Amino acid sequence: MNSFGGFYGCYQIGQRIRKYRKAQGLSQEQLAEQIG
Repeated sequence: MNSFGGFYGCYQIGQRIRKYRKAQGLSQEQLAEQIG
């Protein structure tokens, strides 16, 4: 149950990042450049 909660949390984070990326019109590589 705990591991499922962790997986769901990671999934939600991924969805949030994807939504942010779409809003900014960035690709995965461009986002990585900005963060790194």
